Amino acid sequence: MNKIRKCKYVFIAILISCIVPCTTFGEQCVEGARKLVQWASDWHGDPYEWTDKGESYGLDVDQTASGCTSSDPCILVYPRNYGSEISKKYGHVAVLKSSSSPYSLQDSNGVCGGGDRVSCKKDVRLNDAYVIHPPLTLTSGKSISKSVDKDKWKQYKIKASSSNSKVEIELAPVNGDPDLYVRNGNMPTTSLKDCCPYKGGTRSEFCIPNNSGENWYFIGVKGYKASNFKIKATLSNNSGNDNYNLSKGHSSHDSVNINLWKYYKYTGGNAEIEITNLSNDVDLYVQKNTKPTKYTFECRPYEGGTQSELCRISSNATWYIGVFGYRSGSYKIKVK
Repeated sequence: MNKIRKCKYVFIAILISCIVPCTTFGEQCVEGARKLVQWASDWHGDPYEWTDKGESYGLDVDQTASGCTSSDPCILVYPRNYGSEISKKYGHVAVLKSSSSPYSLQDSNGVCGGGDRVSCKKDVRLNDAYVIHPPLTLTSGKSISKSVDKDKWKQYKIKASSSNSKVEIELAPVNGDPDLYVRNGNMPTTSLKDCCPYKGGTRSEFCIPNNSGENWYFIGVKGYKASNFKIKATLSNNSGNDNYNLSKGHSSHDSVNINLWKYYKYTGGNAEIEITNLSNDVDLYVQKNTKPTKYTFECRPYEGGTQSELCRISSNATWYIGVFGYRSGSYKIKVK
């Protein structure tokens, strides 16, 4: 038989007694919000910690509902009693799904454990509350310019559909030393990430995750030094891994998994085919009129490690280009 314990809660000089199985009221609010807001599902702690947590993640925390929608909700942290002095300590968490009054909250039925409570109410006055805004959504193929302070974060996201086979994410530093972190499904941290190239300085950094299904990719930029940068995420609709057509002057960022191939095709002659910006040990192969293999090829530079590899072709033909993943890695491929 489940034990029920009787808890007493004091919120701003008001004593309220309630019976809650195993968890406090604040814990219920936090747990509910974590389930409803994807980018907060890693968050823990008391409600009053969440505004500081949002700022530490590089998110905007203010007292406006600008941009909050049902499809991209904000998190609301507010005190139990309105009309009283702001108190993060006695606040609790709800999900804000509209940008104008009357505000749409998912609160007492879904966040705060069910049942009407004094503090679960829709007549929210935002000057008595804090709003944590979600990471900025990027538009595919569009670069934006931003800045980040030393040891601080800026967070972004982009949604890939089942028709997108990969997401090409590029961080182009202008100055300083910003670092790129990418994670599927939640905001990255220094310890929780799917990709972090660590190029250093003002060298561009790339993450190109292969995509399957519908996913949110979260992109974090952390300032190893105070930095200005450009960030861009591009969704690709290519399917499979065969014969992406290349043209002279064309360059593309891509990735390949360990022990797998990625193939391209170029028709013409008198050209150089090069892979650069390697994040790991991937290998270039070129063959005329048919796909190269590890044993049949006309050019195989074999530089090893993360060194660039280049093949020169002269005769007019259909050239097949293979990139083999000796290790899983990303790269830039170009015909020039």
